[in-house]
Amino acid sequence: MLLKRNLNLSIYLLCFLIISIGILFRIYNINFDSFWWDEIVSFWIADPEISLRESLLRHYKIDSTPPIFNITLKYFYKIFGYKISVGRYLPAILGILSFILISIISLQFKNKNSFLLLLFLSSCNLYLISASQEMRPYSMLIFFSIVTIFLFYKALEEREKRKNIFY
Repeated sequence: MLLKRNLNLSIYLLCFLIISIGILFRIYNINFDSFWWDEIVSFWIADPEISLRESLLRHYKIDSTPPIFNITLKYFYKIFGYKISVGRYLPAILGILSFILISIISLQFKNKNSFLLLLFLSSCNLYLISASQEMRPYSMLIFFSIVTIFLFYKALEEREKRKNIFY
């Protein structure tokens, strides 16, 4: 019993360490690089001083991505202030939520210890870190994809529960 309790404690500590490292990788030097042209365009589109209609007009005139990121960024700026350095924190938050949600999804599978490996791989993945430090919709796309996988898995799980009730 004591060994199992120590094992659980070490797993929790390892999870905490991996999550902390993943957060640090996404936040450290977040505004080190200069803004790219497409990030400046997102900053211009998400101006909270203009109307939503004007933001959408700007978006469709210049950007070819879906407008949900720029609209979310617009409201993020309304809450936290319209400064160029603030804009990169939204993708960082989405990146952090993404790798945590990936590990939660992996806990649903039969091999419960695989979540540590998946947590480590997703928190230290260079592509995911890089996408979390750019003010572009990549982190939001990754986050929504993971949420979709999570909800699909929950729907399949619910379907299996209903089958077991009827049989």
